[in-house]
Amino acid sequence: MKIFKWLMLAGVAVILTSIGILFVARLGKAQAGEAAAGSAPVTVESLLREMTDRDALARWPEPAYRTAQASSYDRRSTAPGAEGWFANDDYSQFIREEDHAGRREWVMMETDGPGAVTRFWMGMSTPKLPATGVLRFYLDGADRPALEERADALLSGRSFAPPPLAEVTARGHNLYFPIPFAHGCKITYDRPPYFETKQPADRTWYVIEYRRYEAGVAVRSFSREQLAALRPEIERAAAALSGAADEPVAVPPVEFLHEGSGKRLDYAGPGAVRALALKVDPMKPEQWAPLKLVLHFDGPATVDVPVAALFGLSHGFRPFRDWYREVRADGTLILRLVMPFEHDCHLCLLDTSRQHSAGGFAAVVGPWKWDARSMRLHALWRRQELTTPASGLDWTMAEMAGRGVYVGDALEVENCGRGWWGEGDEK
Repeated sequence: MKIFKWLMLAGVAVILTSIGILFVARLGKAQAGEAAAGSAPVTVESLLREMTDRDALARWPEPAYRTAQASSYDRRSTAPGAEGWFANDDYSQFIREEDHAGRREWVMMETDGPGAVTRFWMGMSTPKLPATGVLRFYLDGADRPALEERADALLSGRSFAPPPLAEVTARGHNLYFPIPFAHGCKITYDRPPYFETKQPADRTWYVIEYRRYEAGVAVRSFSREQLAALRPEIERAAAALSGAADEPVAVPPVEFLHEGSGKRLDYAGPGAVRALALKVDPMKPEQWAPLKLVLHFDGPATVDVPVAALFGLSHGFRPFRDWYREVRADGTLILRLVMPFEHDCHLCLLDTSRQHSAGGFAAVVGPWKWDARSMRLHALWRRQELTTPASGLDWTMAEMAGRGVYVGDALEVENCGRGWWGEGDEK
């Protein structure tokens, strides 16, 4: 798998830092597919529970799926080296136009077979120009939509999905509420494209992420009639994702580390690291910027990354919280990824500087039933300084092979020029 970034400004020195996080399984083909036929059906409820089950991410998914994406990428971008590869009018690009009883609709996404929409993002021109068009989800070949809602309401938490299952962040409208379908899904939007109207309000950026399950996997399709019965589950998931159910993590004291030394924690398996906690002085980056995490699960290190890159702090200390990471204003850093191991694990916080560094280090470790679906955490990190040519370039963020589940990535751009804000196309 390769992820590419396009750097748009010519003659600018740029430092790019990326980290990719994934779980890797050593499974044969029979093991990977054997659960599909006998699995319980995929439903809205099961997907909501999966979203908030930290253990689930560390086991090979059952039933297995592939992630796919539909987006408003510039259709002139077809192949590396071909004309238009760096075309960047990545808005108001649709699959086709359809007529529904005299109503014009533009198809954003279409797929056959069982699956589920897991994330929907739309960008607007400005906050004063909301996406007032209507989104329609046609499931399983039906002529009538199973879901019909104004985009700015559905993707902002003002409909049936409350924050953080739907909310506006950084001017982007987001929906994380899962929409499963048994035999296919088509999503349309009824505002015309900008290229037709030339109206700023019709600039529509979108990314739709969805799962594709193997043929034969049982899926119960979404319907609005389910929502009343699902209300307790929806509220539980929203509370969990907002941090209301986070378990407390002991904050370690800050210790000074000598050059080339560090602190090591050892545990016997089977078990799982359920949280890593670090403590740094947020006002003294010279003391914590050299710190590195090196994690061994049943053998050689599978994680070898700077602490600053892992927590998105390469450009300075900024508190935030997501489902897996938390940076507190007092310098507490918490990683809540569940990290299983079968035999043993060694967790190391290392000082890579020529002067004393300072940091605290602790772990929360619990039981884990190791089985054929269990996976080990891997993280890849790279940093490169480069100058962008006038024609643009592709920069490989991460390269990986084998069987695993891709968790996500972080990209930090240190731009030494003006006029470019670090944007690029992920291809």
